[in-house]
Amino acid sequence: MTAAQSSAAGGLVDALLPGTAASDPITDLADTKFIDGRDTVVAVSPVDQLATAFVQRLVTDQSLGSSAVIQLPRSDQQHTILLAICTHLLLSRRRPLHVGPVVLASLDLNLTERLRDVKVQNRRRMGLAEGNPLGVHRLRRDGTICEHGGTPRRANNSALIYYNPRVGQPELVTDPPVVLVDCTTVRSPAIRTRVIEWAQRVNAVAVVLVGDLGDTGMRDSLFEAGYVPTVLPMTPDVLAALSYTLGGAAVSESRLSTAHLLSWRPGDVEVRQVDAPKINQRIEEGFKALAGRPNSDPPFELDHALKLLRNGTRLASSVEAYRAACRNNLRPGEQPTTLLRRLDRSRSELRGEWRGWGMTGWPRLRFSTIDLWENLQLSNPKRDALWSALEDAAADDGPIVIRCHSRAAAEATLADLSKSESRSERQQELWERIGARVMVCRFSDRMKARSATTQIITGSPPPWHLSLLIAAEAARTVVLAYPAEADMLAVAVHRWHEALHAWRVAAFRTLDLARPESYAPGIVLTGHRGDGSTPLALPTPDLALMTVLDSARDIIDSPEHNRPALGLRSVAGTRTCVPVHLADGRTWWVVDEEDGGAPVLTVDAGGHGYRPIRDLRAGLGVVVPAGDGTESIHARLVAASRTNTDVAALELILSQFRNAARSLLERHPTRQLAIDCLSAAGAQHPAQLSAWAAGTTIAPREPGDVEAVFAASGRPMPDLALVYSVANTLRQLGRTLGKFIDAIAGGTNTQALEQLRAIVGDAADDIVEEFVTVDVTEVGDRREVPVGLAGRAVPT
Repeated sequence: MTAAQSSAAGGLVDALLPGTAASDPITDLADTKFIDGRDTVVAVSPVDQLATAFVQRLVTDQSLGSSAVIQLPRSDQQHTILLAICTHLLLSRRRPLHVGPVVLASLDLNLTERLRDVKVQNRRRMGLAEGNPLGVHRLRRDGTICEHGGTPRRANNSALIYYNPRVGQPELVTDPPVVLVDCTTVRSPAIRTRVIEWAQRVNAVAVVLVGDLGDTGMRDSLFEAGYVPTVLPMTPDVLAALSYTLGGAAVSESRLSTAHLLSWRPGDVEVRQVDAPKINQRIEEGFKALAGRPNSDPPFELDHALKLLRNGTRLASSVEAYRAACRNNLRPGEQPTTLLRRLDRSRSELRGEWRGWGMTGWPRLRFSTIDLWENLQLSNPKRDALWSALEDAAADDGPIVIRCHSRAAAEATLADLSKSESRSERQQELWERIGARVMVCRFSDRMKARSATTQIITGSPPPWHLSLLIAAEAARTVVLAYPAEADMLAVAVHRWHEALHAWRVAAFRTLDLARPESYAPGIVLTGHRGDGSTPLALPTPDLALMTVLDSARDIIDSPEHNRPALGLRSVAGTRTCVPVHLADGRTWWVVDEEDGGAPVLTVDAGGHGYRPIRDLRAGLGVVVPAGDGTESIHARLVAASRTNTDVAALELILSQFRNAARSLLERHPTRQLAIDCLSAAGAQHPAQLSAWAAGTTIAPREPGDVEAVFAASGRPMPDLALVYSVANTLRQLGRTLGKFIDAIAGGTNTQALEQLRAIVGDAADDIVEEFVTVDVTEVGDRREVPVGLAGRAVPT
C-alpha cells in the first residue's frame, strides 16, 4: 500500500468520524460493551463506529442519496445485528431528525431469542431481553409490531424492528424507517429485490445492504431498483487506517464482534493450474461455442450441457464417487449419468433466433461436454492436484478446508480422500496424518473468522462466491483450475477491482474527498500468467478473448439458486414443478421430482394430513408460504427446534427415504412380499411401507425403520447420526404440526401458539407468520421451470 493510498483511506475515516469529543455520540458509543453469553465481552470496535457513522451520515446528508452498501470480509459473523443495535442507539439520541424505527431484515434469525443472552455492560449489566430496553419488536404479517408473546408494543418510531421476508410484505405505519438488510442471510437476489421494494413502499429514509466484500450483487440489486448507492467496502487499506486512527479493540469469540478485522490482512490466492491439455481443450471449445450464442435467454435444451460443463470443470473427485454421491444427494439436475443420457439424445432443433446457433455452436458445445466427461471418467487430474495441495498444506498445523461446488461433490471428494481403494500408499499415509483436521464443505458454507489455515477451492468460484477469495475465514487460499478456468477467474477478479475502484471514486466524490488512486484491494492471484486484463489462454482468431471469457462466465455461472421468479425462461437451470393455483391469486410451484408423489400438507374438515400432489383437488386447503419461503413446514419446525439445524440435509434424507421405499415396492411382485422383506430387515412398522412411499406418512417415527428401508432396498445409507437426529425430531412432528395448524387458524395469543412455543421456542411466532392456509382452485400439469420459481408462491 502506497503512502497516497494510506492517506486516501485515512481521509475517508476522518470524513466519516470527525468527532473526538466526549460528547460526540459516536465516541460515546465506542465506550459501550456487550456481554454475549455468560462472560464473552464484545467491544464496539472502530469497524462498528465507522459503519454506524456512515449510516448516520446517509440519514442526515441528502447528497449521499438514500441507499448504501457496506461490505466486510466474509465469515460466519453476525455483524449486521450489532450494527442495527448501534444505529438504533445512535438514532434514539437524535429523534429530532424525524426518522422512524431501525428495521433489520434478515432470514433465519429470531432476534428476540438471539438477544436473550446479550447484555449491555456499562455501570451495570442490562439484559437486552429482560424488559426489552432496546425496544426490540417483530413485524407481523398483518402490519402490526409486537414484542415476543404479543405483549404491548412501544411507540413505533422508537422501536428496533425485526422483519422476516418470509412473512410477506406487510404495511409499516411509522415515520420513514432506516432499513438494514443482512445480505449474509438474505442471499437470493430475488428476495433482496423484494425487500428493497418493500422498503420503498414503507418510504424508508435509507436502505443499507450489509454483506460480504466481493458480493457485487448487493449494489446491482439497489441499482436495478432505481437507487444509486454509495458503497463502503471495508478493504484492507480502510481497516488499516481505522486501526491507525482509533487503535485496536479486544478480540472476542462472539459472532457479534468485528474487532478481529482490524488486524486481518488477506493472503495471496494461489491459482494452481492443472495440467490437462485434452480436458482444457474441451473446456475452451465449450467457452467458444457459448460465446457465439444469441444475446437472449437460451432455451431449456442448453441446461444439461451447461450443468455438465460447470460441474465437470470444478469436480475434484473420481466420476464414480461423484455418481454415487449424487444418488445420495438428490439435487435435481446434478446426476451426470442422467444429464449425459439426455444430452446424448438431444438434437439441434432450436427455434427462433437460436436456430442458426443450433446448427453450429450447439453441436460443438454438445461434443465438447460429452468428451469432457469421457476424459474425466478415465482420470480426473484435479483429484491428483488436490492431493498435491493437501501435501503442501500438511506442513502447517492448522485446520484445512476443501470447498466444492455442491453437497454431492463434497461427499464424493471426502470419500475419495478417506475411503477410496485407488489411493496410493503415500496418499493413505498423508490422509492418516492430516485427515482429522480436514473439513470438506460447499462454496456456500460459512465458517468463523480465522477458522482455517488453508482453504482449497476445487474450481474457480462463481461470481456470487468471489468473496471466498478475500474472506476472513482462512489465512491462505489455493484454487485448483484448468488454464481456461484460471483465465476466467483472473478476468472476474480484474473486473471486480475495476468496479470497486469506480465505487470508491464515486464515494470519495460524494464525501467531497480527493480522488483516490487506483488500488487493487486485496485479491492478489499468484501462479496465474496474467493479471486478468490480458489473459493468455484461449486463442480465438474470430472473437475477442475478453468477449469469450465474459460470455462464458455470464451463462455458465448465472446464479441458478438466485434467479428472480419473473418468467419461465432462464439460463439458470430448471426444476420439475407442479403449478397449484390458489384462491388468493397466487401460484404455488410445488417441486415434484417423484411423478406426482411429492407430499403436500393439506387441511380439510377432518383435520390435517399429507397427500401426494397427484391427489390434490379444487377446494382443498393447503399450507403454503406466506412470503419469500421455499422450505417445507416440517423443515422449518425441525430447524427451529434446534435438534437438527441442517434443513437441507433433512429434506434430502426424506426425499431419499421415499425413493428407497418406492424402490422396495417396485422390486417385489406383491406389496406383502415387500413388507416381509422390510420386516426381515428389522423394521418395527413394516406395514407403513406404502404410506412412506406415497408420502402420506411423512417418515417413520422409529429411526430403526429408516435404516431398515435403506437396507432392504439395497440403497446406500446416508449419515446415520443425522438420520437418527431427524427421526427423533419426527417423533414429535405429528403433534407439533397439529399445534402449528391450530396456531395459524387462531392467530396470536392462543393456547395453540403457547403450546407451539413450548415445543420450538421463541421461533414459533415467526414460523406461524411464515405460512398461510389457502384453498386450491386448480392444479396444473408438471413442467420444467426455472429454479427461481421452485417452491415459491408467486402472484399469478
